[in-house]
Amino acid sequence: MIRSNGFGLERSRNGEIINYPINSRSVRILFLALDVDLSSRTGDSTHTRELVTSLSRIGNEVALVSYAPEESLRDVSTLFGGMGVSVHIPQKSGNLPTLRFCSQLAREFKPDVIYERRFSPKISGTLSKMLSVPSVVEINAMIEEELKILGKEEKGVLGLDKIKRRIRRYFLRSADGIVAVSSGIGAGLVEEYDVNPSKIHVVHNGANTDLFRPMDRSTCMKRLGLDEKMRYLCFSGSLAPWQGVEDLIPVLNNLRSEVENVRLLVVGDGELMNDLKVKSKELGIQNAVQFCGYVPYEEVPYHINSAEICVAPFNAILRNVKYGFSAIKLYEYMACGMPFVTTSVCGIEEEIEEKDVGLVVEPDSPKELETALEELLGNSQKAKEMGKRGRSLAEKEHSWISVAKRTTEILEGVAR
Repeated sequence: MIRSNGFGLERSRNGEIINYPINSRSVRILFLALDVDLSSRTGDSTHTRELVTSLSRIGNEVALVSYAPEESLRDVSTLFGGMGVSVHIPQKSGNLPTLRFCSQLAREFKPDVIYERRFSPKISGTLSKMLSVPSVVEINAMIEEELKILGKEEKGVLGLDKIKRRIRRYFLRSADGIVAVSSGIGAGLVEEYDVNPSKIHVVHNGANTDLFRPMDRSTCMKRLGLDEKMRYLCFSGSLAPWQGVEDLIPVLNNLRSEVENVRLLVVGDGELMNDLKVKSKELGIQNAVQFCGYVPYEEVPYHINSAEICVAPFNAILRNVKYGFSAIKLYEYMACGMPFVTTSVCGIEEEIEEKDVGLVVEPDSPKELETALEELLGNSQKAKEMGKRGRSLAEKEHSWISVAKRTTEILEGVAR
């Protein structure tokens, strides 16, 4: 028996079986998220939990191998309670112990496909060769570019960085399929790693449309202790350099001269938190910006629904313009029935404009951002109608269940 902290859980909630039928057979998936801390506050953890549980809900059998600190194992068990996923946490770190652990689990579980969420898919690639089981890799970002932006790029020693890049190229090219969350990432893999374009499938992220749903604004504001006389904007997400949040503070400062009682909720934490606080203080609007910091996942919908307008002001740095991304926040805004303003590098700007669920402005253009926010704040009927269309779009096309169905189709294709 595998020596792991495993949780074999039934696929039920509140005592009832959840059934999301699809026109396909069940796929046995060994899902590797080896760099993801399931107990953490990050988008990586949210994505992993939501995708894995949705894959299970539509009828697949999923064994998840990931990471969680010893003191958080009980919390992880709760997170996956009733979701029909067996969770396995390796006891030892390092590539070789992890490979042995996953190999033993794979021999017992007998997966149809190995799915790894990692930019360097060494474990799934090696297991695929060892066990003659097809593998699919999920790529959420061009990590090398993000590390450069954060000043954390890998420092090569005697050409070690080149060797790592060649190994990564080998395993990416060897995969039977690659799921990229944006077309730009897919194109980047073709250009930089010579991946066969026919292996790449673009599947955007999604939202939990059961958790993120329209709620009464007054009720949410009371729950959070917010002043109901105020008109709130909301940004939800990490305070990373590519989010463009730094534009929001001066925009809010200018907007306050045009719109009475407008305030900003900043829901999330990250590298720019201190800089944003300093900037708001310099402009004398620190009382108009509420930095909420980390908010438990289940509480985020209350913050979003306390606002009149949400915002995602992504900037025009290379990471956004060339490779793109799939911002979970946009789908969560839609799922909550909230109108929003974002920029033309968000990755789904054409759909936003075509479906008329939000306003799209140019990145790094504070004046355009301010004008768009003022427009929606001044036209509550237009904003309300946008929100309704957004909720409908999220339910039909951008739920995690929809993402799981598209992912299952890809896995079935390589598992034949």
